[in-house]
Amino acid sequence: MEEKKRFSIGKLFEQKPAKEVLGNKEEKPITRDKEDVIGMLLSGEPITTEIKTSYGNFVFRYPSGSDTINISRRRSEYMGDHPQNTFDAGMLYQFQKWSTLDVLVSKVPEKFEDVSTWADFPDQETADEVFNTGITFCAGIREKIKIGRLGKPEKSDKPENT
Repeated sequence: MEEKKRFSIGKLFEQKPAKEVLGNKEEKPITRDKEDVIGMLLSGEPITTEIKTSYGNFVFRYPSGSDTINISRRRSEYMGDHPQNTFDAGMLYQFQKWSTLDVLVSKVPEKFEDVSTWADFPDQETADEVFNTGITFCAGIREKIKIGRLGKPEKSDKPENT
């Protein structure tokens, strides 16, 4: 009778080098340019942009998975124990804006360093400007990720087969 092979749960969770998991067969270190957003995200390197306003510069970063969770938690804190349907669309937008900025803005001009939350920020038009510019920045990063995943579209003179 043939003995069944057993495996160890520990082996399932064994850490493997990134080059083995991702299939890199070369031993040379991986180098990347500033446009390699996938590499930056995998290495934990923050992807940021500086947003210039009349008050000075704000630094906004592309969210990680844990940032997204923290934004949701922060939004829930703003809502308190009230269900979402008790707020109008304008207030829900404010909660989303404030929670996003609370988590993703890593640097503010010196005069605002003591402001603890974006809900307390004295100029909500500037908060809107930073938020909208940051969201546009994130959309650009997502587009670069999409291009990196799918490759740049090639123009072809050949008609498609149908």
